[in-house]
Amino acid sequence: MKLVIIAPSLLLFFLLVGNSPIGAVTFSHQCQSTFFSDESLTYKTEQLSVYAKLFLEVHCEVLLRGEYIINTQWMDEQGMLRTEREHKFKLGFPRSYSAVFKFKQMPIGSLNRLASGKDFNEYQYGRWSVLIFINGEEIDRKYFTITE
Repeated sequence: MKLVIIAPSLLLFFLLVGNSPIGAVTFSHQCQSTFFSDESLTYKTEQLSVYAKLFLEVHCEVLLRGEYIINTQWMDEQGMLRTEREHKFKLGFPRSYSAVFKFKQMPIGSLNRLASGKDFNEYQYGRWSVLIFINGEEIDRKYFTITE
């Protein structure tokens, strides 16, 4: 019988890379999120006009093999959840991964616009926040400001 000795770091690697169901990965994700004003992700921003689009890139340096769900929760200045987005993906081997989420305010309806003379509701302005989760674990919280 042969005795095979595996270095502890190598053993840990094999344990982490093994099949992991959603939510089973407990290490801290090395991810960062950034706002951009353009679809090509060239111009960083944290402030935009109520008429503009905002792009949020979530980039993770190393994700292990397995299934993932990235959730974003977009909240207005009062902390009210206004929209939620979800991105599911599966990785066959450890690697970096990026996902992009688009945010755009919708104008109020035609009748409300005629009555108020405004294109948007008051809650659509101000300092907003986005909570970002991977497999239910909050990994980041970002803020941006919406102006006229």
